Amino acid sequence: MCIRDRVYYDPNDPNAPQEYYDPNDPNYDPNTVPEIPGYEGWGYDPQTGAYIDPVTGTYVNPETGYAIDPTTGYSIDPVSGDFIDPETGQTFTAEEAAQANEEYAAEEARLKEQGVYYDGYNDYDDQEVDTSEYIDVKRAVKFSKPGGRQKSQSHFSGSEMRILWLERLDSRTRRKNWILFFLCMLGIVFMMIHLLVNWNSDTLEIEGTTGSAILLKFGIGFSTISALCALFDYYQLEVYTYRKYLKPQGEEVSELGWPVSFLVCFLAECAVIAIHPIPYVSDDKVGLLMFLRLYLIVRLIRDSSSVYHERHTIADKAYQDRGGPVFDWVLILRLTFDEIPGSCLTAMFLLLSLVCGFCNYICGREDPSSEQDFDYIKAVWGSAMLLSTGMPKQAASSSWSQAIEVLTVVLGSLMFAMVLAVIHNAVVLRPKDRYGMKCIGSIHRQEQLHKNSAILIQSWWRLLRMEKKNRITTQDYLDFSSVCTRHKRVHERLRVQEKSSIDPTMDTLLSLDKSFTDLKKDVSDIRIAQDIMVSRARELKLAQRH
Repeated sequence: MCIRDRVYYDPNDPNAPQEYYDPNDPNYDPNTVPEIPGYEGWGYDPQTGAYIDPVTGTYVNPETGYAIDPTTGYSIDPVSGDFIDPETGQTFTAEEAAQANEEYAAEEARLKEQGVYYDGYNDYDDQEVDTSEYIDVKRAVKFSKPGGRQKSQSHFSGSEMRILWLERLDSRTRRKNWILFFLCMLGIVFMMIHLLVNWNSDTLEIEGTTGSAILLKFGIGFSTISALCALFDYYQLEVYTYRKYLKPQGEEVSELGWPVSFLVCFLAECAVIAIHPIPYVSDDKVGLLMFLRLYLIVRLIRDSSSVYHERHTIADKAYQDRGGPVFDWVLILRLTFDEIPGSCLTAMFLLLSLVCGFCNYICGREDPSSEQDFDYIKAVWGSAMLLSTGMPKQAASSSWSQAIEVLTVVLGSLMFAMVLAVIHNAVVLRPKDRYGMKCIGSIHRQEQLHKNSAILIQSWWRLLRMEKKNRITTQDYLDFSSVCTRHKRVHERLRVQEKSSIDPTMDTLLSLDKSFTDLKKDVSDIRIAQDIMVSRARELKLAQRH
């Protein structure tokens, strides 16, 4: 154990400064201030290990570059000004940080009096504070925790630690989503096997009371219960993350249950996942509604998005104050569809054709008037045509067939609207194209301005030559005045066109710019008038003296 500036470092501690561990080195000086590039000429506080800015007097942690509070040792958030515990990432106000530090100092003093105080590095700190070395004894006690914390803490600051923990929680959330998706798809597979295996082609009905049917239905029920438990576990983690890191300041926390927004979403998803054929109770074709569980694909797309992974880095308070959108599944779907619209539409069309084709096949095979060779392939083809054209290939006879047909037509209408949106976005001018047109218009205006300026210079030069030859007339002055007036009007019109915008923010900035220009002109006129008055006053004084 070696001592440097009254701060104890453990040679076995990997986070301690290793360059001061060799006391046998002839160049070793325990009282030398550590030399860190970029902090030359700064003051040094051995109690906190911080460098002091000689200009502002700010205490700066050289490991993170963030300012710290010399009284409490906590990092300071540069955006909100709140204190951040670098160990946990928890945010405090100035009053809360002072109160927490006083409580820790009292607990530390009590442990020292009992002789059981442990400094965290395999040795008990029984040394008493020397009042001759410290001006403020309480200050020395307060720095005991920050000093030890700086030796064992991570190199991340408070906000970076918060982002690190949120990213770790995101990885756990993705794993829980995959477990939930697997359990839901397992139930759908059991349902499809049940509807295909227990079909009686002679009676044209599904035998739901056989042993295999009951066994498969119980398997579906077990997978459904497991999926509901996985859904509850997922929302438990979501609520914990929200209350721990994302809850707005000042919002009250209810100890009786979840926030209303999470509770409503949880109940809605429970209602969708809980749909399954119950043995001896429900119709077997109720299992077709289990395809609604495919909504979980949206959540998987959200979790696989790189933008969603990096949302914690930019979704800070300043981002929210500027009106940034919330990084939810809606925004991720929009970004994904905007990036690859063709692939998204193709995948959606294929998935809907396969799912709707299976549903139409299960319901259409019960119709005695159906074709003898009616199979799943023909059902998929009919569903694809129904999605794209709205024309069914086979008439619906039962209520289930009619419901599936109506649902297929609605989904096809939505897909047609999305196709039109993609075509519209491909045909209309994009922002880059509009920028090109604006650049071309700006160049044309500059050429016109140069042309009018050339005409003005030519007229002025002609007027000077006429004056030298003493051949100028009043009409020449009038013509030059009209040229000047026309040039001024053209110049003003082109300037307005160059600075015109339909953006309200830009219009406001242009209005402020015009106001400042007018103000600058008025100040310039006042200054010229003052100079004229001063020169006139000097002339009057000289005249009075003579």
